Amino acid sequence: MTRGVVQPCPWCQWALSVGLAIAGAAACLAGPVTLQTVTTGEQTVLAIESDSLRLRLSPSQGGRITAFLLKPAGVEMVDGRGDGWGLFADMFSQQQYPGELQHQPYEHTVLQNGPDVVSIRLSRTSTGVTPQGLEPAVAGVRIEKTITLRAASPNLHLRYRLTNTTGRGKAPAFWVQSLFAAGKDSERNTYFRPSARGVDVTAYDFKSGRGLRKDDVRDPAAGWMATLNREDRCGLLFLLDYDYLRWPYNCQSACSTEWFYDKVLIPAGASWETEVTVVPLLDMAGVAYASDRVILDAAPAQQAIGYTVRTVAGGCHRLALDSAVRSVDRVPAARAQPVTFTQVGTTPQTLTAALDAAITPTECVIPFSLQGAGADATGELVFSGRDLTVALLGGLGDETIYRIPVPAKAKRFLKPKRMAYRPSVPPRCLVVNGVYHRLYRVDQALAHLGWETDHSEAAKGVWSGHEVSFWPEDYPRIMGYRAVVLVDVDPRAIGDEGLEMLREFVRHGGGLLVVGGPFALPGQGMAQACLGEVLPVDLAQAPALTPLAAGGALAAPPGSRLFEGLGLQPQPRCLWSHDLAPAARSATLLSAGARPLLVQAPYGKGRVAVFLGTVLGDPPEGEVPFWQWRPWPECLARILMDIASD
Repeated sequence: MTRGVVQPCPWCQWALSVGLAIAGAAACLAGPVTLQTVTTGEQTVLAIESDSLRLRLSPSQGGRITAFLLKPAGVEMVDGRGDGWGLFADMFSQQQYPGELQHQPYEHTVLQNGPDVVSIRLSRTSTGVTPQGLEPAVAGVRIEKTITLRAASPNLHLRYRLTNTTGRGKAPAFWVQSLFAAGKDSERNTYFRPSARGVDVTAYDFKSGRGLRKDDVRDPAAGWMATLNREDRCGLLFLLDYDYLRWPYNCQSACSTEWFYDKVLIPAGASWETEVTVVPLLDMAGVAYASDRVILDAAPAQQAIGYTVRTVAGGCHRLALDSAVRSVDRVPAARAQPVTFTQVGTTPQTLTAALDAAITPTECVIPFSLQGAGADATGELVFSGRDLTVALLGGLGDETIYRIPVPAKAKRFLKPKRMAYRPSVPPRCLVVNGVYHRLYRVDQALAHLGWETDHSEAAKGVWSGHEVSFWPEDYPRIMGYRAVVLVDVDPRAIGDEGLEMLREFVRHGGGLLVVGGPFALPGQGMAQACLGEVLPVDLAQAPALTPLAAGGALAAPPGSRLFEGLGLQPQPRCLWSHDLAPAARSATLLSAGARPLLVQAPYGKGRVAVFLGTVLGDPPEGEVPFWQWRPWPECLARILMDIASD
């Protein structure tokens, strides 16, 4: 399922204005929202109540919501369910679970005290200290969460603000956890997470101790997740900031609904903000699509599709839904009768769209469009178990999975007001090492230059995904390097914030050397968008590794001093390389046969070089691959000097 793009049309704006008028009239009839404060000893509990919800905030217990009664359903989702249960427990991915914040007291301030709005701000400054030690990346980060309940809305609104209170950059990776039961039975939670394979639906069998699918979703395709009890037909939908959503996650055996945010670089004194809307769901058995306007569920059958629709808040007079059906193999299967919902509001409506041909409801894709309720949205609903089968087979047959293009993210990078390139004396280099880094002998080249070196290791952890062991957490530090070298590194390990820092580093005067290999160079997504602008090669095509016929002999263009005095007997060779074309603004400084091997270009005030060769292949007897060529470290040192020269 893909995220819908909200583009109001004139009719929709009129309909929305009518809906807002209706909502405004309803607000006049809604009961007040109230706040009661009870202090016992040193502990204070804040009780908030509206027509729809009754909550208890506990500042002394990590600022969590420790009671959550969905009044229309008569379901208490948190209180009495288990130790540590609650909504909105705060953590950092850099700290081992449960981190330092979950059970620490928060300060609280009442911002508004009814009758139309109750708003409370809870806050705490991280020390960065846990029993496992100090985590500098989060020390001094102040967390503020503002919880707001309005009389006119059944929804709960949260705003998080993370502020760097220190004089150096911080890079927190924020993480929020909620433990609750969606219905009366704590063991009946079903979880809905939008992914590149459609909506990932999973539930946990407490008798067998198994979940239907994995706890985490590594390829989210939209900014929401939902937890429902299908028997009681109630639960909660969480609307999230897709641009910073790293993973939706459910520890299914613990009844948790959690999400991880991407790491965010926060300069000294700056703040990062994100919002969450909690939408109580009633009379719904699932969620197939959600936006900040509309929630949609779909139930395909052989001859028809049942659609359930509601708004997130307020109402409007009309919502039109048009859809079709095709197979997971992308073959058109049926056309659905258009359906029109009238008087759509927060109470779900269900209509059936007849199909002009029979379909296989368990293996189908439903392209749809929604118009009305202030939104003009299109997307695809995927119903398929192929990804589960592939997972059980260990990845075999992955090409059979239907995949939706994941929408691009639009991040708002926080940066210092002033940046300047100030290389340190003596020169220092940051080297990020990938899998085959030792064979490239970068450290020997740096030793030849006499440069100081900071090292980082790139890896893919089972839990953390792609990551690096070290990356500068503020711009002044990265601006002190003469060069950054990425040795067979997947750019996803550096992260979006790190790649933007790298781009600014080169733009302001730094040198960047990217060394190819099986794990190097970006694919799709933010890494390609960022590095595609910087690197002197055309990344429009995939950076495929291909062999060079008979092994390409290394050669420099006429007049080059790259090999001067190094001796080319026997002539070093490259056996495999990335088959990428140089960009128009670049110069080829080294070739292997007819293929470019070392490509360089300026970017801003700095220089970038990409070495497209790899350490793959078995050379014929009597021939020397470049990585075993004795002068190779000195040749590499000359490349580094060239990109790092003032």
